[in-house]
Amino acid sequence: MREGNKFEVLYPGLNPLGCDKEKTIVERYSEDFEVKKQEVDTDKIELSIYPSPEHPKTFQDVTFYVTITNDNDKEISGKCTVYIALPEGTGRYSKDVIVPASSSKTFEIAKVRYGKPGTYGYGGVFKFGQFEVSASGSVTVSQDSSGSSGSLKIKQVTFEPSLPKVQDNVKVRVKVSNSYSSKKTVKVELVVDGKTVNQVDGVVSGGKEREFILSWTPTGAGEYGWIVYLYEKSANNVYLKKDSKSGRIEVTRINSPFSVRLYAYPTELEGGGEVTFLVKVWNYGNDRVSLKGFVSDGDGAIVKNINWTGVPANAQNYTVTTFTLTVYGVGEHKYKLFLDNYDGKPNGKGEEHWSEVRVEVKPWQASLKLECDGKVILGKDDVDDLDCTLYLFRTNPSDSVQVKISEIYVGGAKVWPSNFEGIIVSKEVLKVTPYDPDDETHIELTIDENFAEFYFGIDPLFPWHSYVDKLATDRPWEIVLHFENAPPISATFRILKNSGISPEDVVEYGGSGTFIATEILERAGYITTEATGLGKVAVVGSKLFGYVGLLFFLTDIVEEAYFYGCKQPRDSDNDGFVG
Repeated sequence: MREGNKFEVLYPGLNPLGCDKEKTIVERYSEDFEVKKQEVDTDKIELSIYPSPEHPKTFQDVTFYVTITNDNDKEISGKCTVYIALPEGTGRYSKDVIVPASSSKTFEIAKVRYGKPGTYGYGGVFKFGQFEVSASGSVTVSQDSSGSSGSLKIKQVTFEPSLPKVQDNVKVRVKVSNSYSSKKTVKVELVVDGKTVNQVDGVVSGGKEREFILSWTPTGAGEYGWIVYLYEKSANNVYLKKDSKSGRIEVTRINSPFSVRLYAYPTELEGGGEVTFLVKVWNYGNDRVSLKGFVSDGDGAIVKNINWTGVPANAQNYTVTTFTLTVYGVGEHKYKLFLDNYDGKPNGKGEEHWSEVRVEVKPWQASLKLECDGKVILGKDDVDDLDCTLYLFRTNPSDSVQVKISEIYVGGAKVWPSNFEGIIVSKEVLKVTPYDPDDETHIELTIDENFAEFYFGIDPLFPWHSYVDKLATDRPWEIVLHFENAPPISATFRILKNSGISPEDVVEYGGSGTFIATEILERAGYITTEATGLGKVAVVGSKLFGYVGLLFFLTDIVEEAYFYGCKQPRDSDNDGFVG
């Protein structure tokens, strides 16, 4: 309460003596003071922030301006701070400002560039005394289509020497490519076992490659893990990570008798494909050396056994063996080489050496689709065509992707490339670009007696026998396309006989055994039959005349039974498809 210039300060509920009864203590004091009128009206101060240009493109200079309006009749001063969201993080920019009475002040607060398209926010605050005003907004950045798109990539990392010894001065050569049309300032960093050992920077011209050389001196023997990072210097003087490559390298003792190295080509795949591995040996001794060991995958499974007895004395970069593997599955695949001069087992006996290589499978920037006829009908002439179309669709608007067909299998048999002439492939290479978003190729396979003979092979016991009826089976057939740089793709189809009647339809006339025996006699021309119910066969006539007729009859019985029992379309992987 107030009495003139006196105040009573009340403390309700305070019980300092710990009594059961609550009391209120009243203290009185007096003071003379003067109430000052507020000199600045915050409602008359306005802050605005805006970019120029209003609708920028990527890599274009964008200037941010600030306007502070002061409609008070007194000057104000304070600090203006603006926060701008950028692809690499948030930028903070500040400036001390004095705004005269009844006026506005506009000034530049920051100049930035956006390396990626998108919508980015910004905001700021102007603090003066104990007061502040704020403002915020956003800017939409579009992609500059005038050649500013591209990428920075590490194309290759090589170590010299490739098998260093302790205290060697190792040169690490890093090849960097710049697919942008303009030059880029980059930094290359070498990290070994988690520690940065060297870094260099420089400029890579637009559309060019440049090699950077870093150095490293190993201090001990053993395996080291290394990573090379590539950074781009952004328009805002911040280094942004653009690419990296990693691996492992073995450093041998100064007096080591030999060294080994596992190589893989290529080490990067899109979607998967075939990889060639090379096992190399350096023999530092004056005698031939015998080596045993293996190459294993990331799960520890052995993919190649090695037993080599002939590495010549003082041989350098000697190729012990090469082999190929098909690598699929997006991610990093590790392969390890082990060799020793004792028993080929990592048990600490003999001189043991390891080497590791990694193969990275990247997601495909395109998709494949195979469409084929659902069925092939062998009619009166026992011939029909299987028509297939393979489509390649681009999934990333800025990428170009190419795929090449390497092999085509039908029912488990390789029909292309092969000596089978009944297949036509309109083109084996498909390509999509930012200007051509999809591509296709057509495959035509003629299913007839020639295909049947190619598939089954002509039997020397019965070279005159017709094979085409054997193609009609109750299981679907599978056509599989393999590529040089993509996972295989497949489709299924049916082969039907006589206007689409499948073997199941025919067997419905009787038990399968009855049908087979009856068909044998009918094909031989000795009887005619008529279906009178399930599993019943009525013999209408006979042409068995004399010993010659009986001999032909028995020959045909043997021939038909042989081909029914022995010549069957193959299902090698038991997946329910012929193939």
